Amino acid sequence: MNQDLRAYNDTASPYPADKTVVELFEAQVACTPDDDAIHYADQSLTYRELKDRANQVAAHLGARGVGPDQLVALYMDHSIDVVCAILGVLKTGAAYVPVDPASPKERLAFMLRDIAAARAGALPVLVTQSHLESSVPRSAARVMTLDADLAPITGLPVVNPGRPTAPDSLAYVIYTSGSTGTPKGVMIEHRSLVNYIWWAKERYSRGERLAWPLFSSLAFDLTVTSIFTPLISGGRIVVIESGAVDIVKLTPAHLAMIKDMNLGATRIRKLIVGGEDFKTALAREITDNFGRPVDIYNEYGPTEATVGCMIHRYDVEKDLALSVPIGTPAANTGIYILDEQLRPVPSGVIGEMYLAGDGLARGYLNRPDLTAQKFLTAGDPRQKDPAAPLRLYKSGDLARWGIDGRMEFLGRADHQVKVAGARIELGEIEARLLEHHDVRECVVDTVNPLGMRA
Repeated sequence: MNQDLRAYNDTASPYPADKTVVELFEAQVACTPDDDAIHYADQSLTYRELKDRANQVAAHLGARGVGPDQLVALYMDHSIDVVCAILGVLKTGAAYVPVDPASPKERLAFMLRDIAAARAGALPVLVTQSHLESSVPRSAARVMTLDADLAPITGLPVVNPGRPTAPDSLAYVIYTSGSTGTPKGVMIEHRSLVNYIWWAKERYSRGERLAWPLFSSLAFDLTVTSIFTPLISGGRIVVIESGAVDIVKLTPAHLAMIKDMNLGATRIRKLIVGGEDFKTALAREITDNFGRPVDIYNEYGPTEATVGCMIHRYDVEKDLALSVPIGTPAANTGIYILDEQLRPVPSGVIGEMYLAGDGLARGYLNRPDLTAQKFLTAGDPRQKDPAAPLRLYKSGDLARWGIDGRMEFLGRADHQVKVAGARIELGEIEARLLEHHDVRECVVDTVNPLGMRA
C-alpha cells in the first residue's frame, strides 16, 4: 500500500517557484505585448496596456500608503477595472481580498474588521466603483473609487514599481464559510498560486491562447483560474457579457442550469468543473448536448489548497459510477486517505482526505487556533522513514480507495451520521435517490422516533 501511495503521489514537477505571479505576467507581456489581454463590451486592453494601467493603479495605491504585506479589499463588479485593480494591488506588494458586492453588509463589515485586526486596528484600504460606493461603511475603511479616480490615475507614470514581493508573500485572502458561522480568511502565498496556475497552464491551455470567461464572483476562487491562467499563457480574459470563449470553469450547479442550451453552437471546447460533487449523469447529458468532442475536467480542491489539487478528465465510456472521479493529484501535491490516528487506510475503508504539497495555504487570517487545528505536521506516509515530517491539511472530506485503485470521493465528514451504531453517508443515499427519473433534487436527514431531527 505504501509503495502504491508513493507512486500515486509522485507528482514532483518543475515550476518557477522563485517567481511571483506578477513576474510571470510581466514575462508574458514581454512575449505578447500587442495581443488582447482582456475584453469587455466594446473595450479591450492589450497586454502592454493592461500592464501600464496596473502600474498606474499601483502608483495611485502606493501614494495612499498601500505597500508590502498589507491587505486591500476589492468591492467591485466585473469589468476591466477589477483586473487592473488586482494586478495593481499585487504590484504594490500587498494582497487582495475579494468581497462579493452581493454579500450581506454584515459580512462586509466583519471582513473589514478582520483585515483591520491583522494591522493592529489600522483602517484597511477598500477599492470600489462609483455605483457601489454608498454600500461601503466609510468608518470601517479608507475608500478608493477606481472609476472616479480614473483621470488622475491615467496621468501617472507607467513604470514598473520594482519587486516589492517575494514568493512567500501573500497574494490573496479569500473568505470561506466557517462551520461556526464565522467566515475564515484563507491566506494564499504567491508560491502556492504560481504552482497552481503553472500546472493549470500546462493542463488546460496546452500551448493554446484560449479565451477565458470572467463571470463568477471574485470571492469564489474559480476566478483565480479564469484570471491568472490566461494572463501567464498569452490567453484572453472575456468578461462574460461579451465575446466568445473557448474554455469555461464552473460548478456542477451552474452546469445543470445550462445543460438544455445548444452548447454545440458555442465555441466552447473545454469545461472545468469544480466546487461540488459532479454527477456522472450530468456529465453524460452535457456530452450528449454538445454533439461534438468536448474535454470535461473534474477538478477537486478546497480554497486551503489553492483552488484545485486533483483532476480527472471525464471518459463517457469508462466513468460509470454515480460521480465523476476526482482523479489524481496536481503537480507538487500529495493526497492521503488517513484514519483518526493519521495512518493510511486499506482499500475499501473510508477515511479522511489529507492534502500536502506546495499549494497549501499559509493558514487562516487572525485564527492561529484554527490554523493549528486544520494544518498539521505528521509523519510522511510516502517515505521509507515514516517519521519524516510532512505538513498536511485536514480537509474534512471522506474518501476510500476502490478495488481498481481509484480514489472514490464520498462527501463531507460532517455529512456522515451514525444509525444504530452504523456509519451512514447521507450523500450516498441522496445520490441513489437522484438516479430515479422522477427525482430532481433531494435531501436526506435523520429523524428520531419522536419526529425530531437526530
